[in-house]
Amino acid sequence: MSQLQQELIIYLLLPFLVALGLGYPVIKTLKHLKSIQAFRELGPQSHIAQKLGTPTMGSWIFVIPFLIAMVYYYFTHNICPNIPLGKCVSAEEFLAGEKKQILIAILSFVAGFILGLADDALKIFQSNYKGLSSKQKLLLQFVISTAVLFFSGKAFTLLAVIWAFIIIAGGSNAFNLTDGLDGLASLQMIAGVVAFQAFMLMRGDWTFFPLSLTIVAVLIGFLVFNLKPAKVFMGDSGSLALGTIIGVMAYLKDLEWFLLVFTLIPVLEAVSVVLQVSYFKITKKLYGEGKRLFRMSPLHHHFELSGFTENQVVWGFFVVQIIVSLTFFVGLMQL
Repeated sequence: MSQLQQELIIYLLLPFLVALGLGYPVIKTLKHLKSIQAFRELGPQSHIAQKLGTPTMGSWIFVIPFLIAMVYYYFTHNICPNIPLGKCVSAEEFLAGEKKQILIAILSFVAGFILGLADDALKIFQSNYKGLSSKQKLLLQFVISTAVLFFSGKAFTLLAVIWAFIIIAGGSNAFNLTDGLDGLASLQMIAGVVAFQAFMLMRGDWTFFPLSLTIVAVLIGFLVFNLKPAKVFMGDSGSLALGTIIGVMAYLKDLEWFLLVFTLIPVLEAVSVVLQVSYFKITKKLYGEGKRLFRMSPLHHHFELSGFTENQVVWGFFVVQIIVSLTFFVGLMQL
């Protein structure tokens, strides 16, 4: 068996099977703990009627197998010669090369997960959709992005701090806003990671290959329980973790601008919210009554209220993202 075949089994097949196996036990546990999603009153009324009672914090289904695979990767590439695929190097070498970037990405994923977990817990115990305040969330995301910058080895300047925050917090919040329909955030993450990894491979960069395989595998496993009608939601613990790690991956590889292509839909989701809020405030100040650009934001709700079904929006957005990424690659090959 070749090295590539072994890695496909270890980082693709096994994580998928573990996620699949965790699904029903996690859902049963969340129901027992009454981890029920609260919905905002201003959201689509159909969501309240159809989705009320669905457990949240289902991110455990993909977080656990992802971390198991990444811990295995760490030990087989560091200090354990008796484990298959072991490539033993000193701690100094491990933390000085590309492996450091993987470690930073994994830890940022954990940090985003913990942040989202706190947000989910507050929503559940308070029985409302608010959770952490925007200021609290942004402050903690600032800490995460600053830590990533510090340990990345990049120049630590004021502009660098701001840029790291924009990319990492932006990615985190974009996927958080995208997670509003069954399967939407998971499908967009799969599309984004596949395109991002394909682009890195074209550059001869295999740094995040095991990590990317594992993300795709565990999210496919999670989708079995998250596609409409969803048996469980990933919660903020999942969306913030996913958005954080893809932002960090792009940031560490200096590919930030490519997020506009590979994660176009989440970017548009976030932009739609900013435009909606800004336009409402400006028109209220000018005319005494706030007006809206969209029927509702984020963008997926606008399409829902325009007559599209939830599945049409979810799969339509997925197809659009695939087409955008494929168009980019075709154009790249023509250069």
